[in-house]
Amino acid sequence: MFLKGLYLLKAYQKEGIGRELFLRARGQAKKRGATTLYIEVLKANPTLEFYQKFGAQLVEENVLQIGTRVLPEVILGLQLKE
Repeated sequence: MFLKGLYLLKAYQKEGIGRELFLRARGQAKKRGATTLYIEVLKANPTLEFYQKFGAQLVEENVLQIGTRVLPEVILGLQLKE
């Protein structure tokens, strides 16, 4: 199962909202029988460490092209335990 990342407006960061959304997404993935949750996030995103705190590890590096812009991104994998 894939999560394309979570983005919150600056005014709502550091309030636990992202954490709650992520925990719910992880819970839904488990509920649907997924064994791994893959998370796509821009490599330059300062919140990349957020996912790593939950145990997500680098699986692959890609580039995302939006129009003429090429943005490095990473795919993290989080093993979902029972």
